[in-house]
Amino acid sequence: MGLDGVELILDIEEEFRVEIPDDEAGRMTTVGELWDYLKTHAAMSDPETCATSAAFYALRRGLTQVAGVPREEIRPATELPTLFPKEARRNKWHALQREIDLTLPNLVLATWLRRALDVAGYLGAGAIAAGVWYSGWQITAALLVMPCWAALMFLLEAVATPWKTELNSGWSTAGGLARVVVGLNPNAWRADQRQSAEVRWERLRALISKQLGVPLNLVAPEARFVIDLGMA
Repeated sequence: MGLDGVELILDIEEEFRVEIPDDEAGRMTTVGELWDYLKTHAAMSDPETCATSAAFYALRRGLTQVAGVPREEIRPATELPTLFPKEARRNKWHALQREIDLTLPNLVLATWLRRALDVAGYLGAGAIAAGVWYSGWQITAALLVMPCWAALMFLLEAVATPWKTELNSGWSTAGGLARVVVGLNPNAWRADQRQSAEVRWERLRALISKQLGVPLNLVAPEARFVIDLGMA
């Protein structure tokens, strides 16, 4: 394959979760040879591992668009705060969710603000209960404490939404976020990971057609990348 094949190989590695060594890629001259390699080396492994990998690849595609970071710079250990400046984090977080069409965990409040909200909720509920208590409704006051606290916390949470800009420490990296995304989107990975050869063959044809800009009907096993598909 020529230089134009580099992007194609990268996309295939991402799509099929397989690594194609440079020397192997260099020997592939036809679509059929590439397909034979994938049939041998791209067998699906543990479903949970595959789901996490798929979630990471989806996130990486979204991050390249939303954060404007080259794909090769996004690794499982990549720290997300470096990709999402705090002043624009909420907007970019929502943009990432739209881009990948998967549910992301909600951003959270800073620790000090979280504690301030808790204190405000307790004080507010206590003040209401105290007022009822001193009005002679002691039993009612005791019964009101928890409902008042819950209502106040709900209200305070809603008011504080614009200040939820922090990433939870459990998903502050791309890899950590991928694991959380799998749990939040169980239906996205319920389909059988061991897809039929026919389905994977059609996925490969579509990928080659899109990457090289050639009609789908030209992508056949005997098609040569350079001569038939115009790869330079």
